[in-house]
Amino acid sequence: MKRMGMVLIALTMLLGWRAAGQPVWPERDDLLRQLVDGVRKCLAEYHPETGKFGTEPWICDDQNVIFPLAVAWATPGAGNPYYHNGELLAVIARAGDVLTETQDEKGRWMFRKKDNSEWGMQHKPWTYTRWIRAYWIIKDALPPESRQKWESGLRLGYQHIAKALPKMNIHNIPAYHAAGVYVAGLVFEREDWQRAAADFLYRVMAQQARDGYWSEHFGPVVGYNFVYLDALGIYYHYSRDAAVLDALSRGARFHASLLWSDGTSVSVVDERNAYSARRRLGNVGFSHSPEGRWYLQEQSRWAEFHYDTAASLLYEGGSGNTASPFRKSNRYVAKDQQYSMERSGDFEWCFSAYTCPISKSRWIMDRQNHLEICHLRNGVIAGGGNSKMQPYFSSFSFGDTAAFQPDYAVKEPNFFPAGKLLWTAGEGRISGRKLFLKYGENQTGITVVPAGDSLTVTYRLLRSVDGPAEAHLPLLCGDIVSGLNGRLLPPGQAVVSGRDLGGGLLLSSDLAVRFPDDAVIRPGVTGFNPYHRYGKNAPSRTVITLPLSPGKPVADIRFEPLRQRPESLMLWNGDSRTVSAKAVNCPAVEVAVQDGALCVSGRTGNGRSMYLRAVVRTPLFTAAGNRLAFDLEVDDARPGDSFYVKGAGVGGRMVFAYRAALKAGRVRLPVVLDLPDTTGDFIRLDNQIGAGPDELVKRLEFHYGRAARNADTSFRIRHLRVESAAPAAGARGPAAAH
Repeated sequence: MKRMGMVLIALTMLLGWRAAGQPVWPERDDLLRQLVDGVRKCLAEYHPETGKFGTEPWICDDQNVIFPLAVAWATPGAGNPYYHNGELLAVIARAGDVLTETQDEKGRWMFRKKDNSEWGMQHKPWTYTRWIRAYWIIKDALPPESRQKWESGLRLGYQHIAKALPKMNIHNIPAYHAAGVYVAGLVFEREDWQRAAADFLYRVMAQQARDGYWSEHFGPVVGYNFVYLDALGIYYHYSRDAAVLDALSRGARFHASLLWSDGTSVSVVDERNAYSARRRLGNVGFSHSPEGRWYLQEQSRWAEFHYDTAASLLYEGGSGNTASPFRKSNRYVAKDQQYSMERSGDFEWCFSAYTCPISKSRWIMDRQNHLEICHLRNGVIAGGGNSKMQPYFSSFSFGDTAAFQPDYAVKEPNFFPAGKLLWTAGEGRISGRKLFLKYGENQTGITVVPAGDSLTVTYRLLRSVDGPAEAHLPLLCGDIVSGLNGRLLPPGQAVVSGRDLGGGLLLSSDLAVRFPDDAVIRPGVTGFNPYHRYGKNAPSRTVITLPLSPGKPVADIRFEPLRQRPESLMLWNGDSRTVSAKAVNCPAVEVAVQDGALCVSGRTGNGRSMYLRAVVRTPLFTAAGNRLAFDLEVDDARPGDSFYVKGAGVGGRMVFAYRAALKAGRVRLPVVLDLPDTTGDFIRLDNQIGAGPDELVKRLEFHYGRAARNADTSFRIRHLRVESAAPAAGARGPAAAH
């Protein structure tokens, strides 16, 4: 039913723009319930002996929960046991005391992340703004000693923040600081602080583009745009300055224009962040306009608000009618003509024509990726936004692309290549379904042509001066493992040709992508993560590279329904990142990849149930006629040992299972199990698309049990695959283990 629901929703919307639904928003009781649920979770992570929240290492952000806790304490309503609760008030008071006790002489805290990396002493705006708003709510109820501590700490920090604010550049962090400074000005009756905050936020509004976004270098920030709207929404609640409302309305329209049909946001226009599957539900800034309330209402259908957002919407939010920001249409073009969204059939796509020189800042990504594609049933499948030092994510490149890759060895890498390489365009222009890009004197074009349930992307080399020339399309389907001919993609970043993959890749049970035989496919290509000290841990993409030349200036990539499944599909490519293991009543368990085999070893414990478990997260066909096949290897099976295979669904629900006893000695058996015809679909683990919530095969589990206690044991899985043809001769079903 979930899949059918997605289809019905998408058919009634354009690019994520659905009918308004209820005319008035919000539902206050529902927000209060979400807040109360969140408070319970917060209190479970409270440490009364220290007054701190969260896990080690402690960071000042852990105390940010004092704002939603304060709102819960101050908000009456059915089902809220925390209203004027004395125990909760004591927790809030102690949590604020901790912030005062951990400040330095200027009111700063160490900017420490949970990976224990340190980024210097800072007045953290996320903490200060929540601390002062919590104080506004509960100051008269605080015990005298805590009130004195809170006032001392807040005055100390805000005297430095307010003094520095007029000299700060327009950026999301100072904007959020300004909202806190305004509230602090009200709390401590400092009109000079109120003026400084209002003046800064007026500067912020003056720099908002006509399309409703802010830029921190050139072109929109998307993720951080939410921060500006949050800051202005907080300011509006406490000031009632009507001059803010137009900026909030335009900002809501901007974010509505960038919604995919699955509720995620376009990343290809964002100068700061790559694509994220996390749906952004909005914040208090959206609640003060009809367009913004429409956005909140629409996005809240996908998930519940975080308790911090629910608290802000309850205490500081607006309410009233909703209004869809757009007329129903198949195409949206931004006022600055630099991005466009279009939908046809099962596909949506976004062109970005924003271009700018490469920035020396680690926080500003290269404007390199100019096309993003979303599929109705499979989500965002291509594009994924921008990075640094990664020309394979660029729509085009000229020069030795492989020679310039992210440098993870130094904290401050060189973001410019040593040789001659062009991977960011200098000019861009959108004309209908065509995008034209200039790289120096080189001229290129991208055309998107929908045709029924297919989509063709054509890359053109219009003028070539520098070479060699390549076009690139990164794919975001993280569970891609097989070509259309059933050949397994290699692990890591090993390359393979389009010819070797049968001219295409299997993206899902109903979608394939085809490309020329001379295309080069690179799995596991990673970008630069600015939030890691060394730029590591960015999500990887599978990149289709198309060689172009004056003699071969045109190449196509075609997305189309999967016409025929391969007879044999490998499910695991030997990449250890797709597996995990757990010891049940065992001291430890290890997973290794050796010669393409999944090797699990450990030592049994003293419990009643003693087994090792390996979990493989991989796509899985479960249609009629399919069989799960693998080779089981055990070097020293003992009497009483057992082997167990489980196909696990949502919440661990068993979709299919197989258990058998093993004979003693060396076991090397081909196992072939008939799969139940439960979903009739290909399972994508990232968005869990399937026929129903109880029928999704999310993972395969391999259990090895040993009756003997405190004994070493190990097993190996090879050639994990799904077959749709008759299996080769060998053991099958329960006979496989005997």
